[in-house]
Amino acid sequence: MARPNEMFASEVQVMKALFQDFSKRNDIDAVAAVDQDVQDIGVTCSAREADIRQIIKELSKEVQELEAKAAYPNREGQHLDRVVQLKRAIDIAKGLAEEMSSETRSTEERYQQLGSELKAAMAAAETAAVNCDSAIKMNMHLVSLYAHISNIVWREDLPELVKGNVSDCKKVDIRSFEFDPRTTSKFDICNGLWELM
Repeated sequence: MARPNEMFASEVQVMKALFQDFSKRNDIDAVAAVDQDVQDIGVTCSAREADIRQIIKELSKEVQELEAKAAYPNREGQHLDRVVQLKRAIDIAKGLAEEMSSETRSTEERYQQLGSELKAAMAAAETAAVNCDSAIKMNMHLVSLYAHISNIVWREDLPELVKGNVSDCKKVDIRSFEFDPRTTSKFDICNGLWELM
């Protein structure tokens, strides 16, 4: 019969190997090292977390200050209202400019028309002056001829009366006449003057 040790020799070997493996401190040391690393990392993270919290607090304060500076000072939509008002003012100004431009063109046209009318009037005045000059000379000649033929000298001291003298050089005679147009008709005045001449 075999000895009990020999029967279980392979199991005993396995048990011994297990015992040796469990009696080694490699795993415990490895776990302890890992645990120490975890603790070190935790301390570092805690310190870093405090730094990050401080940085976040400072950044939040800066963000609030920048938001306060960047905030639009007027009520919402006020800029758009102002833009609309300015566009209306621009439209009104454009309309006024167009009206002024139209009035300017109209004034320039009127000025040119008046210039043409002035030139025409000046030409007509020159023509009239020439005609008037010749007409004056002709009228002076006719008046002189009338005075010479009729021998009438008018008196104008009483403009409401037809008054004057008729002279006859051949007879050396001066006859006075006086007619009141209010009581004597023009026909009778003409006949009376013809009789005196």
